[in-house]
Amino acid sequence: MLNRNLQNREKGDRNQQKKNRRPSDFGEFVRLCWKRIPLFSLILLTCVVFSIAGWVGLITNLKSYRKLDFVKEPFYSALIFDLKTKLNGGTEVTLPPDAVKKGAETETKKESVKTPSRQEMKKAEDERLTIPKGVCDDVIQAKDYGVANQSILVDPSTVFTTDLTGYFAPDGTYRYLEKAKSDDYFNDALMIGDSRTVGLSLWSPLVGKTNFFCKESMSVFGIMTKELNYTGMNGESGSTTLDQLLATHTYRKIYISLGINEMGYPIMKYYNGYRALIEKIHAAQPDAIIFIEGNLHVDAAHSQTDATFNNTSMVLRNTAIASLANGRDTFYIDPNSEVCDGDGNLIADYTTDGIHLKAAFYKKWVDVLRDNTIDPDKPAKAVSTDKAQ
Repeated sequence: MLNRNLQNREKGDRNQQKKNRRPSDFGEFVRLCWKRIPLFSLILLTCVVFSIAGWVGLITNLKSYRKLDFVKEPFYSALIFDLKTKLNGGTEVTLPPDAVKKGAETETKKESVKTPSRQEMKKAEDERLTIPKGVCDDVIQAKDYGVANQSILVDPSTVFTTDLTGYFAPDGTYRYLEKAKSDDYFNDALMIGDSRTVGLSLWSPLVGKTNFFCKESMSVFGIMTKELNYTGMNGESGSTTLDQLLATHTYRKIYISLGINEMGYPIMKYYNGYRALIEKIHAAQPDAIIFIEGNLHVDAAHSQTDATFNNTSMVLRNTAIASLANGRDTFYIDPNSEVCDGDGNLIADYTTDGIHLKAAFYKKWVDVLRDNTIDPDKPAKAVSTDKAQ
C-alpha cells in the first residue's frame, strides 16, 4: 500500500513537472528549429508576417485585390501585386485569370466606363461619315482560337466611336497617307509607348532620328502624369512626365503605341482610356498630327492557349482605337501587315518571347511608319460622297 502511494505521488510529481516545463520545452523547440533549420524557420516566419500584413491590407488600403481567389493564392499575394503596381509607376498590374475569383472579371466589366447604347451605335452607323480608303490603314485581322476571356471582350459588332460632331468625328475633309521622302520626316515626331517602343528606341533605324518617350509596363492609364524615359534627337535625355514634355516641347507628329499591358482590362475601359489620352495630347498640341498605331499581335503559341494575351482580344482592341481616327489630324496605321503570318499571328522567327520583336525586325515596323506618313503642311481636302463610301 505504501509503495502504491509513493508511485502515485511520483507520477503526480512527474505530470506537474511536465506542465511546468511545457513553455520552456516549446521555446526550446523553437530555438532548436532556428538553430538546425534556420532558412526554413525564416521563410515560415516571413510567410506568417506577410500573410497577416496582406490580410490587414485587404481590410484597409488593398481593397482592389479582394477579387483574388485566396483559396488558391496566399494573403500576401495582395502585397506582391501591390508592389508590382508601385514599380509600374502606379499602373495596376494585370492579375492572372486563374488567380481571380470566378465572377470577379464580370464585376470589373460592369464597373468599366460607359459603353455606347444600341441607339447611339445605330445612329452612328446611319449618319457617321465613312473615312475613304487610303486615309487610314485597315485593322489587320487574326484567327480566333476560342481561348479568349469572354468577360473582358465586346461584341464584334460594337460601334466604339459614335461621335457625329467634334474632334473624333470625320467631317468630309481628309488627308491621304503617303510615303516619307526620308527619315528626316521623323525629326519633329514623338514616339509614345511601352516596352515594344523601348525596343524601337534601342534597335530600330530611327535611333537618333526621332524622339522617344517610353517605358516598360506603361499603359494608357495615368500616363500623362507618370515619369517615363525621354530620349530626344538633340541628345536630351532623362525622366519626365508627358504633361511636362508637351508643355515644353513642340512636335508636329505624335505616335502612340500602347495596349499590351492593358490586355487584362475590359476592352471598353482600354478604349476610353486611350480616347482620354488622345484628347489630352490634342489639347496640349492642337497642331500635331496624331498617329494611332495598331498594337503588334502575339505569336500563335500565345493566341492558341492564353486567355489574356491572344489576337482575338488584340484585334478587337485595335478595332476600338482605330475608330478614334478622324482622317484629318488623327490617323490609324497598322504595323501587323509586315510582321504577321496568314493567320494574323506574329511570325515566330521575328519574336523573342511571342510578344516582343527581335532586334533585327524592328526595321519592319519602321518600314510601315515610313510608308504611312502625313504631311502637316498639306491641308485636309474635301472628298466627294461617292469616294468616301
